[in-house]
Amino acid sequence: LAEDPPASVLLELLDSPPWSPSAEDDHRLRSAAKSEPAVANAVEYAAWTLTHGHRLNHMTIFANTLGLANIKGLADLNALLQAEGMEFNPAGGNDGVTQGSLEVGLQQSSTRADLIEHTFSCGTTQKIPCAFLELIERHDGFSGFLGQNAKGIFSSTHQR
Repeated sequence: LAEDPPASVLLELLDSPPWSPSAEDDHRLRSAAKSEPAVANAVEYAAWTLTHGHRLNHMTIFANTLGLANIKGLADLNALLQAEGMEFNPAGGNDGVTQGSLEVGLQQSSTRADLIEHTFSCGTTQKIPCAFLELIERHDGFSGFLGQNAKGIFSSTHQR
């Protein structure tokens, strides 16, 4: 039996894509998103994947399981993070950032991806979107996700 790979091998895999895109590759792909609005979300996600490879693009925090006295739900968590300066994805809803509702069993919001300095294979360094937080609150045993919300939440990694 093969031994488990050391953690450093896994970290290297997650830290570097198995290909080496140039800044021009990224630009050409993102330009397609602007010229083809019908496929813009898919193209933006493809550009993110081209640049980041196996990295995680988001982490989900369940607001209703945090167990913090001052966080009663998603609205409180959103307010706390906004007060700390986190930028949210303008998804809509009554507060401008929350999708879903108590009635459908799921409410969610997401931050905008942090911009990081990235050096492409050609040597060009640019600020590009990296990872974001997805924040959810589930109600009445709801365990799924809402497809339309899932499509919109990945706009958190769009170039801006």
